[in-house]
Amino acid sequence: MNNEQMAELILTHTREITELQATVKSAHHRISENAEIAAGINDLARSITEMTAEIKHLTKRVDASIEKIEAGQKAQGSRIGEIEKVVLSIARIEKYIDEHKKRLDVIEKAPAQKWDKFTWLIIAGVAGAIITFVMSQIL
Repeated sequence: MNNEQMAELILTHTREITELQATVKSAHHRISENAEIAAGINDLARSITEMTAEIKHLTKRVDASIEKIEAGQKAQGSRIGEIEKVVLSIARIEKYIDEHKKRLDVIEKAPAQKWDKFTWLIIAGVAGAIITFVMSQIL
């Protein structure tokens, strides 16, 4: 091999080494980017894990609140049922009171009616006596 061939071979190897260095540099750059992406993914995974734990905690709180609300609604339903019973009882009592008021009115009016009848009987008797007396005087 002569000097010219050697020089050309060295030049070719130099170019290949330069291209290889550029390729290696590019690969290192991609590896660095991948490492940053992997770190971002790890951070994202930690955040998702934390959010999952928070969501589970909030879900438990919401479930507990829903249970309390349902228990309150059940208790309120019972109270409403009791109130309805009381209202029906009051309605029955009012009806009973109205019936007794009517009976009491009849009882209270009875002596007045008897007195009115008695008064009319006396008036009729006096009128009849006067008419009889007048008629006996005339005849």
